[in-house]
Amino acid sequence: MKKRASLKLAHILFSAMGYFVFCVLLSAEIYADDLTISTGENFLEAAKKYLGAPFVWDGRSKQRLDCMGLIFLAYTDITGESWQNLSVLSSKLVSGKKLGSPVKGLNGVLKNDIDYSKLKKGDILYFLVTTEIYDTDPPLVTIDSIPYYVWHMGIFAGFDTTGCPLCLNARPGDKVVIEPLGNIYFERLFVTRLDESREERAEMIETLKKLMRDNQPIIIYTFVALCDNKHQGIVPVSPILGNGEDPKNNLYWGAGGGVKTYFRKSRNWDLIATISNISANILERCIFKRQGKNIYMIADAYKGSAIKDAILDFLNMIAKDTILQMAIPIPAKNTNGNLEIRGSVQLVCYVGHNGLLDFTLDSLPQPAKNKMPKDVVILACLSKNSFYDILDSLGGYPLLWTEGLLAPEAYTLESAIEGWIALEDNREIESRAERTYNRFQKCGLNGARKIFTTGW
Repeated sequence: MKKRASLKLAHILFSAMGYFVFCVLLSAEIYADDLTISTGENFLEAAKKYLGAPFVWDGRSKQRLDCMGLIFLAYTDITGESWQNLSVLSSKLVSGKKLGSPVKGLNGVLKNDIDYSKLKKGDILYFLVTTEIYDTDPPLVTIDSIPYYVWHMGIFAGFDTTGCPLCLNARPGDKVVIEPLGNIYFERLFVTRLDESREERAEMIETLKKLMRDNQPIIIYTFVALCDNKHQGIVPVSPILGNGEDPKNNLYWGAGGGVKTYFRKSRNWDLIATISNISANILERCIFKRQGKNIYMIADAYKGSAIKDAILDFLNMIAKDTILQMAIPIPAKNTNGNLEIRGSVQLVCYVGHNGLLDFTLDSLPQPAKNKMPKDVVILACLSKNSFYDILDSLGGYPLLWTEGLLAPEAYTLESAIEGWIALEDNREIESRAERTYNRFQKCGLNGARKIFTTGW
């Protein structure tokens, strides 16, 4: 890595605060340990093995480490993956999600505005300044037209007994230490968190395996808020596509990329029932069966004007342990009579406009006690930012959601569902969705990667 700033500059930056102990009084809740060991805590413990190792620029061994080398070796220790597969450019580490995903509220926050309660042990800390350090590494973030560059990295090590946040890092010119985070000079802080899906999804995947092994029905429930030029804050589409009262031609339902039409034409799914006028808000319900499997998708088309009800019903489905028993009132395909489906909902999806960009919800459903977590897909613009706190409170796992603007069409939904049925991990499902979206939208794979994300 070609260094533009000298080691002397790094020393100046690091010591500019005079090792001032920056302590924040925090409630005991913040540093109460979880009952289980998370990926982040395992990462932190792996990094602690290098305490005392001397700091050397570009060091990548236990005898000689720099700040990035410490993180790389700890990463290798817990994943078994070679650190050579990681980029030496911090901007690419973040954009490529090599070391986890950015943490909401800590993705470029000013030093004086940091909410330390959002940090978890093992979070990776990027210390930002306005001085360009490496001429090969672009700014990590640009805020208010000001570029901010990474000059140093560390690992959040929890809080001391007085509530001061601690940082494990390879101190420039010294050695690997744990010290008060406030000792380190920075103007803004950026944080990423390693993928914890192995812990969070393990129980869900085991449940799916058992249901499949026992040939029990598995149900996917998809809520679709019809595209509506009149009642939603969207860029207007043609009147026929944007009529929220007309499922037959609606952009998100009856058009070529709509849920009903796309799944009806899919080689993997059979449309076994269509029911109209389910309620005042639900204009149509379609029930699809995955070929060769005891897996069903129920999709409801809500009036565009009832988008708030669609989102509330979607959240209620996440919050409850839902057992559905449905008797399809018409002869179903490939059966001798009416088809009865009884099973639990394992995957909950939402497709349409992100109504939370237009309105706030007056109240949220209360999650059932001791309920099983559900996988969740949200295909709506900027859904991670809008649904983050809500989904966390309801016990849903964000299998796929978005950090950018998108066309929420059904080819992405089917792609994610197929990965889910194949028991792929969340990163594989994210990658699958990105490739599919690029194939249809021609936005470039890098463009698609900026839209979709998975996990917290």
